[in-house]
Amino acid sequence: MISEQQSATEFTRARVLARLAPYLREVDLPRAWLVARSLQDAGARARALCYLVDPLPPDQRVAVLDEALTLARSIAQSWLRVRAYVPVLVRLQAAEKMVVAEEVLETIALIPHEWHRSRALTLVAQILPDEIKDRAIVEARSIGTPYARALTLSAYSESLSDELRLQVLQAAPLVIDEWLRATLLGAVAEYLTSEQRAEAWAEARRISDRAARVSALHGVARTLSVEARPIGLQEALRVARQIEDELGRAEMLAVLLVDLPDDQRALAFQEAWQAARSIGDPALQATALIGLLPAALEDAVADLREEILAVTRQIADVDSRAEVLSQAIAYCAVEERADAACAVLELWG
Repeated sequence: MISEQQSATEFTRARVLARLAPYLREVDLPRAWLVARSLQDAGARARALCYLVDPLPPDQRVAVLDEALTLARSIAQSWLRVRAYVPVLVRLQAAEKMVVAEEVLETIALIPHEWHRSRALTLVAQILPDEIKDRAIVEARSIGTPYARALTLSAYSESLSDELRLQVLQAAPLVIDEWLRATLLGAVAEYLTSEQRAEAWAEARRISDRAARVSALHGVARTLSVEARPIGLQEALRVARQIEDELGRAEMLAVLLVDLPDDQRALAFQEAWQAARSIGDPALQATALIGLLPAALEDAVADLREEILAVTRQIADVDSRAEVLSQAIAYCAVEERADAACAVLELWG
């Protein structure tokens, strides 16, 4: 039995391997496999193995996926077993995927706690074969707690009837956690009528937590008409600038950057950068800075990357440093990514 702390560390390493995998050279793969197979938590090891299968020949790929599936099936707690199924399910061929998807739904039905069952159904919403999504929706509708039921159904918004979508929207005020309410509104907004979308917008405005409100406003604004969208984004931007917490302000400004017009993006980018620089924790600061890279102005990318590396050097915990560095690799120059991935592996010895 491994400790909760060790399990958390191993899941961190699995996430890091997922980000490194596309950039690893053949010579570096044995070290990555060694890390993956050293993980003691069955769920973490199953994930890590799945993340490394892509470059393998077909027969080896099948063998590794079978190994990961066996690991997933070995997990006693049904909610954790579903989590381990996910990285396997997305990599299976159609026929086998259907068989395992059926197994996943059967496992979800066994989860005793409604909240965990809700999370499990949400987790698999985008990866279940279309042929059995109706069964997942039936399972979601069986959840007794109204807010959990609505949250779960929102993950299946594209497959719901108009009546069910309206029920999801009407249940939004019941979701006490404002971040979850923002997620619900963003998920269902695209599939609503214009009148219902106005209701979603009004509900988003009622969220008191400014960061969560920005997330909700942004999610709904992206579904508005071409004429209304800029107005919605401007409101989201105004609220983002009012967030007192530097981390929250940096993150929400970064979220908005890609949808802002060029003349506003430059100023918002500088504001987000300044907010990120004010974050005291090096790991959080580096993560916030990395969040700016997708929408960084061309002449700022080099300076931003140098700043990220400087801040990352201050992170004492090796696994936290590896996680941050792995997030930045995708934004390195193409010819530098393999070396950067190797350098992260070397942090683990």
